[in-house]
Amino acid sequence: IVELKMAAAHPRFATLNGLTRFVCQLRAITITYCATGGSSTGTRQFINSELVKFARENPQVAMFAKQNDCAHPELVGEFLNGYVSNVSLRNLKPEEIATKLKELKDSNGAPIRKLKKMQYTRTPSSQGNWHPFMFK
Repeated sequence: IVELKMAAAHPRFATLNGLTRFVCQLRAITITYCATGGSSTGTRQFINSELVKFARENPQVAMFAKQNDCAHPELVGEFLNGYVSNVSLRNLKPEEIATKLKELKDSNGAPIRKLKKMQYTRTPSSQGNWHPFMFK
């Protein structure tokens, strides 16, 4: 189990993802849609045309398509670190859904947090921050 620690709203990841070898953080995708609803038209087109192609390109991600009558379409991503991300697919075209799916695949599911400072260090200097014009 990977433990994530947050210090002063600055992320510190133990996996070093991308520096050694890439491990896709997305574990499973569930697409929920309605069989007759108008807001699910683009989602149904995406499932019929592009979902199989995406599944073949990404065998490490489990794909589920669930029909739920009288509900707006939704994309739910489950990540290895325990995060769950919900994305609304309401009235989106298949190309836009593919973009949302790619963004979800490339992320790690952690919520975006605003950094408190531009720089962060665990051992702050008593002399101040260095900059290129310090000794000129």
